[in-house]
Formats: sequence, structure tokens, C-alpha cells
Amino acid sequence: MHTTITSLIKSAFIALLLTAASTAHAEKSVIVSEPSSPVTIAHYLPRFGSNNIGLMIKHDVEVTASGSQPVDAYSIRVILFDAFNDYVGNWNIYVPETLQVGGSKKSAYFIQQNVSAAFERFGTGAAYVSKVRYRDGTIWEADKDYVLSELQKISPDMLSENLED
Repeated sequence: MHTTITSLIKSAFIALLLTAASTAHAEKSVIVSEPSSPVTIAHYLPRFGSNNIGLMIKHDVEVTASGSQPVDAYSIRVILFDAFNDYVGNWNIYVPETLQVGGSKKSAYFIQQNVSAAFERFGTGAAYVSKVRYRDGTIWEADKDYVLSELQKISPDMLSENLED
């Protein structure tokens, strides 16, 4: 009986270690928070992975409506840097969802891209709110000079045209 319990405990421990190893990641995340943004990124975590389609990066994002009025849509731009902090690409995540003032939303976005392997383990993902559509139709846009200056702390060679589609 004692041998059976010991074997079960060892098996459970090994399974736990294998699960942790398959979900572990070392990719770094950076949130560029512009003070005037009406939507704030509270949490951002990029993770390298793959599925039956191919390599991809999963972007876990949590946002909060921090402005003075509800928003009907917002865009999050993610910028990826490789293990050497060189720019590898950017993607715009358009979210057509209403957020009430103070409301929060957690989402996961999967971006299949051919740069995934360059990002694995030592890459850096940066995210910022690029645009917001208020309920009244007014559009807020990020200050690209501010965003660029923050991203140049990661990669001094970062160019303003790297923030475009």
C-alpha cells in the first residue's frame, strides 16, 4: 500500500513538472501607458506557442475604461522585438466592444505570424492603446511621438514608420 501511494505521489509530481515546463515562458512584456488614454491596459502578456496551424503568439490583454465617457471600440497595437531587441513587426487588434466608464475586459488574441520563432523565449512584446471611439463618435488617437520615445527605450533604432500598418 505504501509503495502504491509513493508511486502515485511521484507520478503526480512528474506530471506537474511536465505541465509547468510546457506552459512556461520567458517572453517579456511592456505596456506603454499614455497618460491621456481613455482606455488603460491593466495587463498584457505575450506568449509564444503553436497549434495544428503553426507558430503563433497569444496576447493576453486586460483593459479598463479610464476616461470620462463610455467607449464603443478601441484598438490595441502590439509591437514585437526579437531576442536582440530588434523590431520584428506590429499588429493592430481592433476590438468593437463597448466599455462603460470603469468597466474592464479580459481577452486573448492569437496572431499567427512568421516571426514567432524570433520571439520565442527572449523576445519582447509591447502594447499600447492606439485608438478609441467614444459613444458620441469622437475618436481619440495615441500620441505617436510619446509611444515612439517609450519604444526606443527597448530598441533605440525603432522608427516612427514601424508604428503604421
